[in-house]
Amino acid sequence: HLPIEKLAQARNAFVLGRGAGLAAGLEIALKLKETCGLPTEALSAAEVRHGPREVVGPGFLVLAIALPDLGEPDVRAASAELAQQGADILTLGTRPEDDWILPPIDPVNTPLAALQLAYPAIARAAQARGRDPDRPRTLSKVTSTF
Repeated sequence: HLPIEKLAQARNAFVLGRGAGLAAGLEIALKLKETCGLPTEALSAAEVRHGPREVVGPGFLVLAIALPDLGEPDVRAASAELAQQGADILTLGTRPEDDWILPPIDPVNTPLAALQLAYPAIARAAQARGRDPDRPRTLSKVTSTF
């Protein structure tokens, strides 16, 4: 299980991914914002190096989505660089040392498996932050556009 206390105590976060991992990261970042009230941005492990890393320091949380694909080495390298800047790193991947371990499945399904792991963890983090994940403060199920 992902260490909920780091999500519960974070003040800001990046979710890093590449390829399908970035797509999963976008959804995870959205859920962290709307249910935990955690300012979170999903970024490609490549683009984080072009300026966004400037805001990273001690106490900043980075959730690395290291799916077993061609982008995995870059996600791991970028998160290691951010760790050197003082960030707290949580890694979702397939290695035994990862904080959150994906099951051994067809790699094409790993983005969905990442989301299945993330949703309950995010709900628990929201509760630990004193929020009701089923009733976000400003989320409306009906959105009007003009």
